[in-house]
Amino acid sequence: YTINSEHEGFDDDLTGAGTEEASAKLEDDGTMNIGLGYKWMDYTFFADYNKVAAKLTSSADNFETSQSVLNVGAGYIKEVSSTSRMFADIAFRMTSQEDKNNQTASTTERDYNELPLTVGFETDATSWLTLRGSISQNIILNSVKTKTTGAAEVKSTRDNTTSVQAGATLNFGKLMIDGMIGTNGNDGTAYASNGGVLDTDRLLTQVAVHYWF
Repeated sequence: YTINSEHEGFDDDLTGAGTEEASAKLEDDGTMNIGLGYKWMDYTFFADYNKVAAKLTSSADNFETSQSVLNVGAGYIKEVSSTSRMFADIAFRMTSQEDKNNQTASTTERDYNELPLTVGFETDATSWLTLRGSISQNIILNSVKTKTTGAAEVKSTRDNTTSVQAGATLNFGKLMIDGMIGTNGNDGTAYASNGGVLDTDRLLTQVAVHYWF
């Protein structure tokens, strides 16, 4: 949970192309992440709630945005051999977004319902390297409801997309380093313009480090 976070005196259009403005202020308006899980045999049941909110003010802007995501689902791991494992998970994901422009007194709300299914495979390539890959796609549910001030509510079904991910773990005794392979962009996101090309400039992104005492 973030208690307080503020940034002042920056490019208020957030593009990097403008000039810094002393009056520009970006405030964290409430960020939190909470989750729990329960393991039963080869299954893991989980729930996760994530919320982010921010407020941008400057001489030209007065804007608020927030997003909350709730995931409830179950995962399964099956040992194929002593060095290889198959895994799968399915979750109901409910996302709520709100963008508010206080200058124009307009608000846009979006509610998404998704049911993503992920299937993957992991293997110990060597004693110090574990490789994994997965395929994810929304099934049955993939809808969005949009409501904007002064306009009628719109309900629609989004196009299903398939996501392919790869990852690796480096094992150094009690120290383990996890990361994504081939995700593009400074934030570790794969963009459509990359055309599915493996980005070898970023072999490990979104890195996590684990150490067992």
